[in-house]
Amino acid sequence: MIGIRNPKDDGALPKSAEVWVNELRLTDFNNKGGWATTGRVQAKLADLGQVSLAGTYSKPFFGSVEKKINERSKETTLNWDFTSQFQIGKFFPSKWKVSLPIYYSYGETRVKPLFNPYEPDVALDNLKPNEHFTTEDIKKLKFNALDYSKRKGINFTNVRIDGLKRAGAKPMPWDISNFAITYAYTEQFRRNVNIHHNILKQYRANVTYGFQLQPKAWKPFSKMKIFENKWLALIKDFNLQPLPNRFGVSMDITRNYSELLNRDITSFYTNSDDRTLTQFNKQFLISRAYDFRWDFCKALKFDYTANNDGRILEPYGAIDTKEKKDTIKQNLLGFGENMVFRQQFNINYSVPLNKIPILDFVTLSYRYGGTYTWNRKPFAADDKIGNTIQNTNTKNYTTNLNMISLYNKIPYFRRINSGQSSKPGKSPTGKSKTAVSTTDSTSTEK
Repeated sequence: MIGIRNPKDDGALPKSAEVWVNELRLTDFNNKGGWATTGRVQAKLADLGQVSLAGTYSKPFFGSVEKKINERSKETTLNWDFTSQFQIGKFFPSKWKVSLPIYYSYGETRVKPLFNPYEPDVALDNLKPNEHFTTEDIKKLKFNALDYSKRKGINFTNVRIDGLKRAGAKPMPWDISNFAITYAYTEQFRRNVNIHHNILKQYRANVTYGFQLQPKAWKPFSKMKIFENKWLALIKDFNLQPLPNRFGVSMDITRNYSELLNRDITSFYTNSDDRTLTQFNKQFLISRAYDFRWDFCKALKFDYTANNDGRILEPYGAIDTKEKKDTIKQNLLGFGENMVFRQQFNINYSVPLNKIPILDFVTLSYRYGGTYTWNRKPFAADDKIGNTIQNTNTKNYTTNLNMISLYNKIPYFRRINSGQSSKPGKSPTGKSKTAVSTTDSTSTEK
């Protein structure tokens, strides 16, 4: 397609012109071949860790055998990645039992197109400076045309110390071994002909505390001979557990930060100002979890869990001033704005009917559970809309009847179940008998 522009002037007079056009024809495809290479190196540093380096490089017109000519690569691609992992705890005394694993990675990708992305029919290396296109313009164009990506990350996973205590000492709530710390950071950066910069940062931190013990139950009547009678088993087996089984708390902080600025590609040739605005996407969350369990006795057990989800509010735009950073720190120290709170508890009780000889074929258990949920109203909602709360409760009864135990209380059925007859070991027909046991159970839920 050929177009001729007639610029307007004050007189709006017609113009006469003679135009010569050279006809261009496609005679053949560029059947030039390309090449590519790949490599990988990995080294293991005894029990300290290992490192690895991998990379690929390909030139234009490279492609597999089954690809057509127009499907072959039309850019120069360089990609490499470095990864490493180390157990830094090996540098500390072995008796401290320090676990400090570190993971680090870094990588880059560079894609240089064969043709000018602004004028796809002109090879990028064939650009020459002229009176309208300077050497600096060519450098800027090649810089914008390069598709560049960078990746890096570092994390410390489940850092803990298990050995800072005397040998044989009992576990205590204040032991440092009850704590574990995790931190991770990743960053991605990209720019190309359409994107000035695209930055994605992810932060994650976690602190966990958990203490678990095995307390012994208190049995005041277990060794008294006065309660040896089976009818007094309910009193003899009475027990109490004075300490809880476990309790713990954890806090998880997650922050996602994204910054994107697109290019105005028309401003490159018009030499006008790029009025594209930077877009931000930020999310800063904090979550706390609680866990508690206490078996008051062998028959009565209680457990409780709770979760609190909050959000750290950030100022608008880039965080590039001291005032904005101080605002985030203050909101973080206040644990942010509560968004959701959930809690749940369960009580399990096994009724000791089987401790009574006449009812030893019956087992009865009861379970009661409850939940409570609180949800904050949306930030955009007006004052007429409030927060939302919800609670539930469940009751469950389970009964098991062991009919074999019940039948064995009658001498006649006990002999049948045990395989006895007038002749021990033989049935009236002279054949051996095998007793078959069955158990009936019933369950009700409310």
